[in-house]
Amino acid sequence: MNLKNINHSSKTIVVIAGPTASGKSVFAVEFAEKHNGVIINSDSVQVYKDLEILSSRPSPDALLKVPHKLYGFLDAHETCSAGLWRSLVLKEIQECYQKGKLPIIVGGTGLYLKILIEGLSPIPPIDENIRELARERAQNEGSQALFDELAELDPVIVTRLKSTDSQRIMRAWEVVKSTGIPLSEWQRKCWGPSNQPEKIFTNILLLPPREEVNLRADVRLDHMLKEGVLKEVESILKQNINYTSTIYKAIGLRDFAAYLQGQISLKEALVKAKIATHQYIKKQYTWFKHQFQADIILK
Repeated sequence: MNLKNINHSSKTIVVIAGPTASGKSVFAVEFAEKHNGVIINSDSVQVYKDLEILSSRPSPDALLKVPHKLYGFLDAHETCSAGLWRSLVLKEIQECYQKGKLPIIVGGTGLYLKILIEGLSPIPPIDENIRELARERAQNEGSQALFDELAELDPVIVTRLKSTDSQRIMRAWEVVKSTGIPLSEWQRKCWGPSNQPEKIFTNILLLPPREEVNLRADVRLDHMLKEGVLKEVESILKQNINYTSTIYKAIGLRDFAAYLQGQISLKEALVKAKIATHQYIKKQYTWFKHQFQADIILK
């Protein structure tokens, strides 16, 4: 993929997404170095300054190579809602444009990515009959037929699509047929005033074999123990933060906390953390396959 000639005033945003331990951080740094980019975090756990190890924040070396934004800026007791994150990331994106930099959103939190790309105002549910009709027509007539219709129904959206983008074509066709409003108009409403330039997303999905990602995640958890993750968890426990707080959604935090509190053995805590991570990875694979429209999939 070559973005060397990209015009940042075109409001391009690159999204590098994928399940945990899929290699996003390393890939993102290499990509940002080649394309004059700024990496902006879209991981709901990496926002916490107290979870440098457990959240697998980018390494100090990576932070020196390219600018990283929205990493480790929240205290443990604070909550980062999806709405708050979106407002912060939009400011960072705008700053990138002003400096002639390419904004590169990196992370695996599906909700964050969804509200960035689709906006906070959700498109009404699509009529199931129309959705089925779109599938049938794409199968029987080909996506080109729907694409040709979209040229009349939503001429703005077709400028962002290729005639081979069957999933995106079906989605745009479903929206205009079901709501009577073009998808491009829904997206414009999500982003704000009509005089705001359009955002154009290029979505890159890292999706290695799940077994490989599970193994990487296991190795990473083992390495965390050597890096001092227990001290990190102990520091959080000393703050007496309520277990219902957002930070406790971090996988492994409750398990290692249980060990430090004498409730389970370290071996059991590690096994529980690995099982929870595998379950989360499985959910992420399902979400990315069905909810995320990738322009490029790297396996």
